[in-house]
Amino acid sequence: MNFDENKLFTEINTIPPFYQEVILSFHKSRCTKPPNSFNDILCSLMWGNKYFTFGKKRKHTLYFKNLINLGIIFFKDIMITHGAVNKRYIYSKLNHINIFQFLQQISKLLESI
Repeated sequence: MNFDENKLFTEINTIPPFYQEVILSFHKSRCTKPPNSFNDILCSLMWGNKYFTFGKKRKHTLYFKNLINLGIIFFKDIMITHGAVNKRYIYSKLNHINIFQFLQQISKLLESI
């Protein structure tokens, strides 16, 4: 996984260059090939990952700052049970987000997998 296409993860361009380098280096060290198994998916980074995209022509990577702030970084952090996202688990962690925004984000998340 890497950000070799900044147009997939445009949010990277909104932070200072030093932090861009930190994020880029972290991503380069975590994964360099597409996931081949369910376990690979669980261990994959969710945010800015070019292998998990959504939208028309799959041009967008996932980036939900509120979930990042809750410590949800990898797919395993969303408690995938029997191949499905445990929405109740995530919602129980979200005290300040409205249900509509949460459902929109989950929809995009599911589309990306």
